[in-house]
Amino acid sequence: MAVPAPRSKRLIWVGAIALAAVLLALVSVVGSTPAACSSCHRASAEGLAATAHADLGCYSCHAPSPGAVVAFKANELARMYSSQLTGGSVEDAPAVRVGDSAGRTCHASAIDAIEPTVARGLRILHSACAADESCVSCHAVEGHGEATRTPKGPSMGACVDCHTTTEAPITCEI
Repeated sequence: MAVPAPRSKRLIWVGAIALAAVLLALVSVVGSTPAACSSCHRASAEGLAATAHADLGCYSCHAPSPGAVVAFKANELARMYSSQLTGGSVEDAPAVRVGDSAGRTCHASAIDAIEPTVARGLRILHSACAADESCVSCHAVEGHGEATRTPKGPSMGACVDCHTTTEAPITCEI
């Protein structure tokens, strides 16, 4: 049997790398559907179904940009898939934080409003009270309901705590 010429070896390597990239892309696309995510994250999917965000795909919030998808998939491959292959549990994995970019894009009208938002017995002018806060500091339950590992929703207590520490008025006038 003849030994392949150096050029042939290079072509084999290029072909192998290209095949691996295509397979990785295929796994990424197939493994990124809500149905695929819910095969392991059942409680999160059930929690999502009960929220106003039920019609969104997982990556709408967890990886809202192409760069975020690449970083999220790399993390999945390194952490989640390898954990599953070695008998680990989804519940044992660290929680995935949701960045603010998707929420701030979808809810820009509430964030930029000049009139307060009134909901659940609370009044808030997000541009004044929450401009520098992470959305999930008050809205952690919005995506997955009580299935969120650290369920936290807007509350009068949180508003009063913040107003007290920042010496903002505690009256209901914004």
